Amino acid sequence: LEVAAERAETWRYAFAKLKIAPETLDINATFTAGVACYPLNAASAEKILEAADQAMYVAKAAGRDRVAVALAPKTPDFIRSSRND
Repeated sequence: LEVAAERAETWRYAFAKLKIAPETLDINATFTAGVACYPLNAASAEKILEAADQAMYVAKAAGRDRVAVALAPKTPDFIRSSRND
C-alpha cells in the first residue's frame, strides 16, 4: 500500500509539471487519487475500487491535488470483550 501511494504521489508531482495549454493561457490542473489494496482494504476487485474511490473523495474534500490512502476496515462492532464491566 505504501509503494502504491508513493507511486501515485510521483504521478501527481509529474502531472503538476505538465504544460496542458499554450503559454498565453493560465490553466492549472490537479491530480487527486485514492489508493487501496488487496487484501488489506477489501477481498474483491469491486470492493477495492470502492475503497479507492472513497479515499479519492476524502482527498478531494481535503483540498484536492493530493493522494489519500484507504484505511483498513474497522473491526465489526459486534466483536467485543466477553467480560461485561
